[in-house]
Amino acid sequence: MRLQDINESINDKGIFKAMFFAGLPGAGKSTVASRITDGAVSPRIVNTDRSYEFLLKKFGKEASPAAWALLGDAAKTVNADLLANYLNGMLPMFVDGTSANPNAALRRTGLADSLGYDTAMIWVDVTYET
Repeated sequence: MRLQDINESINDKGIFKAMFFAGLPGAGKSTVASRITDGAVSPRIVNTDRSYEFLLKKFGKEASPAAWALLGDAAKTVNADLLANYLNGMLPMFVDGTSANPNAALRRTGLADSLGYDTAMIWVDVTYET
C-alpha cells in the first residue's frame, strides 16, 4: 500500500469541524444549531444548560437559583469534560454558550484550531421583543 492510498479520518466529511455559538440566553443558539446540520454530520453538542439539566434529573432537583448555586459549578465541569473528550476523539462539535466570558470562548477556539479543527463563531442576536 502506498502512503497516498491511505484515507485518514482527517479526510472524512465533517471531521475536524467546530462551530462556536454565542449570544444572550434565549437568543436561539440551540435552534440555529439544530437547523444548520445537513444530516451528513452528527456534531456533538457542548452546552452547559444540557449538563445542568442532566444533573438536575440525576439528583431529583427542580431548576431554581438554589439548584444552580448547588449544581452550577458541577455542570460547568461536566461541560468542560465533554469538550475535552470530544476534542480528544476528534469529533465534530457545536459549542453552545452565552459567551459571558469572551476569553474562555477564544481559548476554546484556539485549542480547536491548534488541533487542526476548522472553526467558526456564530453570534445569534435577536431583539428583546422576539
